[in-house]
Formats: sequence, structure tokens, C-alpha cells
Amino acid sequence: MFKERIIVLSILLSLLIFGCSSRLKEGSLTVADSLGWQENCEMNMGFFDVEYSDGKIFFYDTSHSVYVYSSEDYSFIHKIGKEGKGPGELSLNGKILVVGDNLLVSDIGSNRISTFSIEGEFLSSMKAVLPSDLYLDEGKVSFSQFYALPGCKYFNIENDSVKQRIDLSKLFDDIGIERTERENSLLKSNGKYYLAFTQYKSNIYMYDEVKNELISVENLFSDNLPTEKSYVLNIDSSDNEIFVIHTFMGNTDAKIDYKNSSSSQIKAAFEIREYLCKYDSNFNLIQFWKIPDNIYTVMNTMIVDDKFVHIQDSGSQNYYKFRLSR
Repeated sequence: MFKERIIVLSILLSLLIFGCSSRLKEGSLTVADSLGWQENCEMNMGFFDVEYSDGKIFFYDTSHSVYVYSSEDYSFIHKIGKEGKGPGELSLNGKILVVGDNLLVSDIGSNRISTFSIEGEFLSSMKAVLPSDLYLDEGKVSFSQFYALPGCKYFNIENDSVKQRIDLSKLFDDIGIERTERENSLLKSNGKYYLAFTQYKSNIYMYDEVKNELISVENLFSDNLPTEKSYVLNIDSSDNEIFVIHTFMGNTDAKIDYKNSSSSQIKAAFEIREYLCKYDSNFNLIQFWKIPDNIYTVMNTMIVDDKFVHIQDSGSQNYYKFRLSR
């Protein structure tokens, strides 16, 4: 009888320990540096895309130029491109991608992808219909097509020619994603496509190219995170880990005068809480950080740089460098 009690107590203790270990301790975000629009009047601080490479941050700005800053201290280095439709000019922003010593820029307005050196010299351009997201696909430069359908057509660039690689139109129709919507964020990591949406049954879908199917990522949320209505603002990767910015909205029925309200007032009215979450490649939650309440984040402007994350605040139009700690 005594042995049976010991066994039962051991099992209960194991369950208790396992249950406690499944909950993660919230990490902390500390501001390490910031960059404000007042510090560089040329830059509008409205970013279409941001890239990180070798200690440099590349901001694709609404002024139709790419601004290069040091990721160490946010000091300005130089500007690439200018507004226009001539060689080396940019007309309607798409996305950017650093490949080796070159910077590729998709220009939706001019239906082309331009290549510059990292130092800013214009090298070449090629025709591409409505190019949007740029990414590397098995060493080849690829892009998704803007407005074609909801980010569902993907092309490879091979020997200066464009070849369609994937068309997800029917798969999007099958799961009921409206054709007027694009993916909010696209990530190609570890040979997989991840498409983040804001208002569907699942926030993130993974595309399995072998089976030609979209797989809903169901285990994004756990006991560690709120259960209110949520949105995915951005998705990024670093060292085989996936980072996601989640917005949780506690009050979806709030009535507010947007025109005469500050971003902090809007955030308070809707009881918005934002979290930066780190997952492994199978989307198991590893760590999470609550973004400070005075920061009102925006889409498409998160990059992960070693032990730091860089996030834009759409309220103040500042760009913050946060130190990640457990």
C-alpha cells in the first residue's frame, strides 16, 4: 500500500512539474536605440520594406529611395535610388532583397526589378509584371505578384527571364480567402513558404509544395498568450527560428473618433496588446515578449538581428532597436 502511494505521488509530482514547465516566463524588451523622422528629413519614415545584412539596415521608404543605416548605432550611411521612371529610379514601392553584394528592388509602378550595388551604384533592371515580395528560393531570386490574387502567384528569375513557379489561386479559393486580399507577410524559411494573414480562420498558413496544399498553423497560441481576437502583423526568421508579431484585441466593439484620437488612445480603446513571439520551425512557442504599451507597431517593418529586434512605431514614426532578454 505504501509503495502504491509513493508511485501515485510520484506520478502527480511529475504531472505538476511538467504542467509548470509548459508555461514560459515572459521575456523583456529594452530599448537599445531609436531612429526618428526628425533626425533625417529626407526620409519619410513610412517604410514599405526593411532588410538587414552585414551590420546594415536598408529602409525602402515612401520617398521612393532606399536609405542605408548602421544597425549598431543607427547612423546614416547613404541613400540608394531616387523617384522617377528612368534607369536607377524608383516609382512605386514594392520590396527589397540583399543578395551578396547587391540590392534588388521591386518597382510595381515601372513593372521591373532593379539591381544596385550595396554602395548605391545602379547596375541593371529587368521587366517583371507587378513584382512585390522578393526572396531567395533555393538560391534563385523569386518574387510574388502584387494584385494578381492574394499573393498567390510566385515566379523565379532564371538567366534574366521570369518563369512562373507556383500558383496558389485554387488553394486560396478552397479555404475561402478573398481574392481582393493579399498576404500580410510572406516568409521563405528552411525550404518552406509561410503566408501570414490578418483576418482568417488561421493567421498563418504553410505551403507544402510536395503535397500542393496549404496547411493551417493551428498551434500558434498557448496558455502563455491571451485568447482575444488576434492578428498577425509580421513574420520573420533568424537562425532557424521564426519570429511573429501578434496583436490581441480585447474590445472589438470600441467606438472612437479616429481623426481626433492619438494612436495610444486608439490602442487603449480597443484594449490592444502586442507580443513578439519566437517559435521553432514546427511553430512551438519558445519565448515571448510583450511590446511596451507606448509603442504602436505597424506591418512589414520587423527584422531580427542576433539578440536585437528592430520594430517601427506607427504612432511616433520612430524605429526602435530592442534588446531581447529572457
